[in-house]
Amino acid sequence: MCTVTYYPKNDGFILTHIRDEKIWRPIAYPPQKYENQFIYPIDPQGNGTWILDYELGTISLLNGGFIKHKPNPPYKKSRGLILKEFSLYFPQTFHQYIQSCDLIGIEPFTIISVAWNNVLELNIYVWDGKDLYIIPKNPQKAFIWSAVTVYPVEIIKERENWWSQWVQEHVDASHEEILSFHLHGGNGDQRANMAMVVPGEVQTVSISQAVRLKNQRIFIYKDLVNPIQKIIV
Repeated sequence: MCTVTYYPKNDGFILTHIRDEKIWRPIAYPPQKYENQFIYPIDPQGNGTWILDYELGTISLLNGGFIKHKPNPPYKKSRGLILKEFSLYFPQTFHQYIQSCDLIGIEPFTIISVAWNNVLELNIYVWDGKDLYIIPKNPQKAFIWSAVTVYPVEIIKERENWWSQWVQEHVDASHEEILSFHLHGGNGDQRANMAMVVPGEVQTVSISQAVRLKNQRIFIYKDLVNPIQKIIV
């Protein structure tokens, strides 16, 4: 599920991921720094992750592809394992890794990958259940993506408008300001707000943020259910 924003900085970027989940799903394990300096939280149900930060970039996963699909389980494995298993193939680039993955039998997903190795690259990888699409984006522009499995088209467009207006009003925004947008952005409609709630079904459970600047690497995790905050540098 979830929502992701990408905000470019003069010397790097900030990627922020809101996780929306079913209220009965187990609470995630907070992020830790693992081998090869990989940082990620873990979903105990699928044993995967929805965001992974590593030395050369940040990767984030949304459920669903271009359009909302009808689930057809059982699936070969959790989508979140695609990100987590990338750590086993490093220093292979994520671009090389994802193209070598056998994705048949995995539920549709969208992955936002920011690679930073001398040159900043922003690529979107969309798996629709049959084909993998690779969509390059301009890393000097700000973007927002909302999961098609959760949000109707009209809400997705409304959120894009909120983000676009917010970005215009916040030149060189801090990571604290971006976190505030994710926590408080919206129009008062619980279903559409950035931190959303569908009573008895789904709600925003956490916010993860990767701050990647020339001389700074910070990973911030806010659990909104417990609530706790963890910062990894």
